[in-house]
Amino acid sequence: MARLTLRSGNERTPMALICIDQSNAFNTCRRDHILEGLKEGLPGLCRFFTLFHSFSSELRSGTGELLGYSHTGVHQGDPLGGTYHNMGFQPTLVELDERIRTLVKHASPTDREPPCAVFAIHDDSYVALPPRLANEGVRIINALFEERGIQLNVSKCKIISDQDIPNAAYTLVRDGQVVLGTPIGFGEYEKDTTIASLNKKLEPLPALLTINPHVATRLMERCVNQRVQYMSRTAEFEGSRIIFRDHFDVHIDRFLAAILGENPPPDPPPLSLPPSLPPNPPPLSLPPPPSPPASPPAPHRTR
Repeated sequence: MARLTLRSGNERTPMALICIDQSNAFNTCRRDHILEGLKEGLPGLCRFFTLFHSFSSELRSGTGELLGYSHTGVHQGDPLGGTYHNMGFQPTLVELDERIRTLVKHASPTDREPPCAVFAIHDDSYVALPPRLANEGVRIINALFEERGIQLNVSKCKIISDQDIPNAAYTLVRDGQVVLGTPIGFGEYEKDTTIASLNKKLEPLPALLTINPHVATRLMERCVNQRVQYMSRTAEFEGSRIIFRDHFDVHIDRFLAAILGENPPPDPPPLSLPPSLPPNPPPLSLPPPPSPPASPPAPHRTR
């Protein structure tokens, strides 16, 4: 979504992405906001929420000493904690979306207003709008979050844009940033960041040769490939398929073979892409299923 919004603009109407960082979001969200959101969207969960969150929680140290009481947020370890936070934050997102769209509409000199978007995953929130409106968008964000009692970590809030934004209200990032585990940016940023991330994930592999093979294979499955599989699905820069297929996957296969008893693999060579990359093949398509055979005619019965 972040990449799509950045690339939805053009030379005449570029786009900027405001990355909003909340401070200790799950522990500071107001419980009355959560209950309001549940009543509106998931009323069946109101009973469970009030059952466990209608009283203050004791905060104790590792030695059992009582440090204080918590009146806000969701309980750590609650399997519905993410849902509770999302429902409490949803009205804020809806209001933010309305204010941003009003800003863009009024600032557009033509009948065709520029695109804009507001979206979030848990406490990671993003606003996409034209760069010339970024500072005004930040003003709207700060005011609304203050109204709703949501604390911002301003030092970690960013504006991603390849355009110059004078006196940027948040830190201006001109090349790109990792958004939800995926490099998002301009120029060579996405490719360079992805390659650096893959090489970093290859560094611990030799240590897997020193432990039990069963444990090593489970670690490779759970701790190595999951994030890379996600990155391989979201990467769109030229040569991404070669990087994942011929660089990362080959080295993973070599170490997996070594864990299963073969000789240790040699040091992986540095990644190098050919100067001219072939175009990505078209997506696979399955042939249409064969037509079912015609039913034989029913036998003629006579008395």
